[in-house]
Amino acid sequence: MTSVYEVITARIVERLEAGTVPWHKPCSVETGTPRNLTSGRLYRGINIFLLGCQSYGSPFWGTYKQMTELGGHVRKGERGSPVVFWKLLEGEDKEGKAKTVPVCRYYTVFNVEQCEGINRKRLDEIARPKPSQFSLIERAEALVRGYPNPPSIRTTGRAAFYRPSDDSVTTPAPESLEWVCPDLVDT
Repeated sequence: MTSVYEVITARIVERLEAGTVPWHKPCSVETGTPRNLTSGRLYRGINIFLLGCQSYGSPFWGTYKQMTELGGHVRKGERGSPVVFWKLLEGEDKEGKAKTVPVCRYYTVFNVEQCEGINRKRLDEIARPKPSQFSLIERAEALVRGYPNPPSIRTTGRAAFYRPSDDSVTTPAPESLEWVCPDLVDT
């Protein structure tokens, strides 16, 4: 039986050999952070890389069962992507002492673009971006204000980056950050 680690390593190597470096695109204005289609929960950890490096325009993913529960089906020949799930199991060791054991599992998800027949009304309800709860981080703002020659800060980009050639910082618009990169929002 193939271990979770082997499945994930194989997928990363496969993406690298295809010319995609998963960690180069942690967030995107076009698609947002990968999230579960039915719960709306954001994927975390390695799952962001595994799903984010795919070339789909939608950030929404679900299991085969979730897709069928929404009235759709995965198109024939489509290949799913593995996602990792950690769970703590309670048990006892040989002496009868309580013991907690972490168990790593994986399951396969499909992007909504790999599916047909999904209830469009339900998809639109789930896919509607939530209003941003963005608020400035005062300590960071004070730090930048304290620079003798602060970099220019532009909030019109499609990604977050620093450009040394003109000493500028570019980020997506603050109102889009929760939808795009929720880990950047100070809540």
